[in-house]
Amino acid sequence: AFLEGEAFFDVQKDKKRPFIVKTSDLRLEALGTSFNVKSYPAERITETVLVTGKLQIEEIRAAHSGSKPITLIPNQKATFYSESGKLELENRQQDTRAESRISAVQQVIETVDPELYTSWKDEKLVFNNERLESLTVKMERWFNVDITLKDSLLNDYRYTGKFEKENIEQALKALKLATPLEYQIDKDKVTLYLAGIEEGRSKIEDRRQGD
Repeated sequence: AFLEGEAFFDVQKDKKRPFIVKTSDLRLEALGTSFNVKSYPAERITETVLVTGKLQIEEIRAAHSGSKPITLIPNQKATFYSESGKLELENRQQDTRAESRISAVQQVIETVDPELYTSWKDEKLVFNNERLESLTVKMERWFNVDITLKDSLLNDYRYTGKFEKENIEQALKALKLATPLEYQIDKDKVTLYLAGIEEGRSKIEDRRQGD
């Protein structure tokens, strides 16, 4: 069976019995490892973040594509894009690009903060410098709602913060404090739009000029 959704694994070391997780695209083998895997079929991507130990990742179709396994080290994140067959590795300590053997992909090396990807298991939603469009996807899952953005200008804003015990309205009120954002809640449907579109556009233009 394949993993669909998000899960955190803390695996004890046992060389005789390696721990294996499969998604629709990847095979992950761990020995003495803690790591987070997110694989929602609708998103067509698989994200893996290694917290401790080592983790080997191999494309399910490796036998046909000729790709070779790669190994993650702590604080690295691997993102596999199903449609393009592209795999990105992130590790901020090295700002280099290299060829990957998985589907002849490009590697982008950049270190990540594991808390951003594992905080959900501690009942926290943590985000850092995240565009609203990306943040609302996480909020939809977290609060079990559908969110619609009515104005693309809202994506010019980035957010950093943490939600723990807030409900959806409290979370939206917090976002509203930082941006000219208004919202409407109708049961499990949420609509976001600019409060005074002209005023919002002016603030965004001022921000762009100041960057």
